[in-house]
Amino acid sequence: MVRFTLFLFLLLPAVFVTGQMNEWTSFTFTDNIRDMAEDGDYLWLGTTGGLIRYNKLDSTSVHYNKANSSLPSNSITALSIDGNGSLWIGTTSGLTVHNGKRWSTFTADNSILPSSYINDIAMGDDGTVYIGTGNGLVTRHSVNWTVFQLYPNHTSQSGRVSAILPLGGDTVWLASTGPKLFKMAGAAIIDSIVIVGLSSWYPINSLYEDTNGDLLISSDKGLFRYSGDSIATFNQTNSPLPINHTHFTFRDSDGSFFIATCSHGLIKAEDTVWTEFNPIHSGIDFGCITSVVKIQPGRFWIASANSGLLEFDNGTWTQHQTANWPMGNVYEDIRAITTDHTGTTWLGTNNGIYGYHNHEWTCIPFHDSLVYHNSDLGITHLVVDQNNVLWAMNWSALLRVDNGSYTIINQSNWPPLQGFFRSLAVGPDGYLYFTHGTDLCRYDGTTCVVLDNTNSGFPGGSIPFLSTDRNGVLWITDYGKVTRYDGHSWTTWDQSNSPLPLVHYYTAVTDSAGVLWIGGDDSGLVRFDGTNWDFYTRHNSDFPYHRINQLAVDHDNNLWVTGTSAPFYTVIKVDSEGTFTPFTYTNSPLSGYTVRSLHVDPFNNKWFGMSRGRGVTIHNSSGLILAMPPPVFAQSPVAEVWPNPFSEAFRVALPGYCSDCFYQVRDMQGRLAMEGELRGDQARINTSSLAPGVYIFTVTGSNIKTAQKIVKRY
Repeated sequence: MVRFTLFLFLLLPAVFVTGQMNEWTSFTFTDNIRDMAEDGDYLWLGTTGGLIRYNKLDSTSVHYNKANSSLPSNSITALSIDGNGSLWIGTTSGLTVHNGKRWSTFTADNSILPSSYINDIAMGDDGTVYIGTGNGLVTRHSVNWTVFQLYPNHTSQSGRVSAILPLGGDTVWLASTGPKLFKMAGAAIIDSIVIVGLSSWYPINSLYEDTNGDLLISSDKGLFRYSGDSIATFNQTNSPLPINHTHFTFRDSDGSFFIATCSHGLIKAEDTVWTEFNPIHSGIDFGCITSVVKIQPGRFWIASANSGLLEFDNGTWTQHQTANWPMGNVYEDIRAITTDHTGTTWLGTNNGIYGYHNHEWTCIPFHDSLVYHNSDLGITHLVVDQNNVLWAMNWSALLRVDNGSYTIINQSNWPPLQGFFRSLAVGPDGYLYFTHGTDLCRYDGTTCVVLDNTNSGFPGGSIPFLSTDRNGVLWITDYGKVTRYDGHSWTTWDQSNSPLPLVHYYTAVTDSAGVLWIGGDDSGLVRFDGTNWDFYTRHNSDFPYHRINQLAVDHDNNLWVTGTSAPFYTVIKVDSEGTFTPFTYTNSPLSGYTVRSLHVDPFNNKWFGMSRGRGVTIHNSSGLILAMPPPVFAQSPVAEVWPNPFSEAFRVALPGYCSDCFYQVRDMQGRLAMEGELRGDQARINTSSLAPGVYIFTVTGSNIKTAQKIVKRY
């Protein structure tokens, strides 16, 4: 008889209280639902973007993720509710139990879990909780936790438990790699079978005991029926199954038998008549059916991959909205972020452009005429010009975005343009600058002038990249050189006047102290204070990147850096003391492993755009400000400003005497234009040095923290 190696523990829960509620928030793709659990009038939905509590009565949703809960990961793999009403949540990074008030999280680091990857959770009728991990089975009965290793004497064999089926009492079926199934009673194996034709590449997805006691095994290679002495196989070759990928099986309350598939919906199997109910026929583009909750005969709640929550009613499909933003699909990358003069923050992706303003989202999707929209040719740059026009770029075109529509500029309607569009920025003179092929172009909305050493101070280059810093300075980075243009003069650093090596540079910014920071290939992070050059690399410092993609300076003069080839670092903050602080998926609420875009908005919120459908995370250590005007503290009224718009000056009335009060005026790109101290409860602020335009006026003090839009007349 085969036996498990087991360990018995009394596990003390690790209880976490999230203290970052007002500092972080994330918007993630939540239409990829992996599991579902019913809780009275609510459905719990476990998605790749977090956890959703969906109200079946009024169709409202509450979203939980790493930014507002103690979930160790946004990628939910399993859900189950115990006899006490607590929700058990399996994730790719640990197990969380939520009792309605607190979140208790267990990982391989803080508990006896043999693996933090949770594949399945099931409840036994005796109150036992079964947890399938990436390396063995864990049970919880009363206060006792027990670990069972499936292959204790074979270190090369994975002990992954992919599916669990409690049979009653202490008997349970387990699906493991191999693929092999174990029937366990207590701590002993009483039966085991190997499914011929399956492997670790085609794992077992779920187990179901039919009414006659047969075991039904769903897999990517078809459906198997085990009757105790034989195994029958059903696939596309020998049955009416339209696809081999079966996810699970179940019987309706009237006894009807259903097979849940990937890409072919539900299959109702009645003797020799098999009927396919496919959501695609109802205009719903979906992936796999991952879970079901029965409502009444022929009517179910359906969880799906990529199409969210569906309702099936005797052949009719309805899609229910559970997402908190309009992100298109699980493969979407956020590659560019900017904020316009109204305070709307725009996100550019490979499927369209999203705008966020005062807690509301809008979407400008690509249309069929934009033939270049695909995973490789999505939006790479977004900028806002001095007239508040949004401009977008991808490899094939420059796009002017007006009222939800695109105007395309490329070689088809502008023959002088040849090659790929590389980079885009607004210069200090208000013109649009972009690189196309090896050319640097200055665009006034009608004409493009190619700049070189004959008509400007630009020395030319191979593939120049553009960025604009908080001071409005245009930076042109290229192979072996960096050029600065402040609207009047051009300055270039290369091997003739600096120690810059011959590598590609991609971005440059200056901080409030006038220090120049440069990022590129192989050189690490470069710092130039006007006299001294410093190079921070993996070899001489704690800086981990060999390639830097983006740099940004926030309002507190912290430098934010994104890079590649550093698996443990997603984004790094460099403070004024030169301390490197890494923010990763595992040590912070970041919603993804890879940051594709970085932006500091006028309220000093840091926006991190993720890859592979992980959405966007927003962070502000002083408290998020996501609306205009946004009183941060409920007890703080907004300061009164008049006149607004104004010409040469405006007055400020504060709600009572303000101690330690300071104001800032920033443009819509976050650049500091004015600052000073406020005394008493009223003040007059002279703006003669301020250029006409739209600004954000903030007041911060011991009893107030407000921000609002102000306008100086032209």
